[in-house]
Amino acid sequence: LTALLPSMDGAERSARRATASARPKLKKFLLRYYPPGIILEYELAGELMQRSVDLLDLSADTDADVLVNAITRQESMIKESHREPLRKLVKKLQSKLRAVSTKSFSLVKELRAHILPLTNCAFNKSGDKFITGS
Repeated sequence: LTALLPSMDGAERSARRATASARPKLKKFLLRYYPPGIILEYELAGELMQRSVDLLDLSADTDADVLVNAITRQESMIKESHREPLRKLVKKLQSKLRAVSTKSFSLVKELRAHILPLTNCAFNKSGDKFITGS
């Protein structure tokens, strides 16, 4: 780095490094199935942050390449090398939209609460038991 920037003094070099570290660096893509979207996990100034790219109008017929182009124009941290993994994620979301759900949901139990407002509620991990503090 010193050989590449011989005309800069120490303060200018440290300022340039600080600017480079202030740019967001993409770490990974996270996939959200409902509502459809892709979450970008990135590092900014040493802190991990997330930015959501909502794909609410995504359908099984949407052209994945056009969508990837639009996302890369919108998000500056996505580089050319990220285009193929991003396209695969869009295709995966589209395949989930095409999948026919055979699950059937029905009402099992209806809980009647008292007329007072609910002030505190906690569920166990499976969600079949809960306790209130009202």
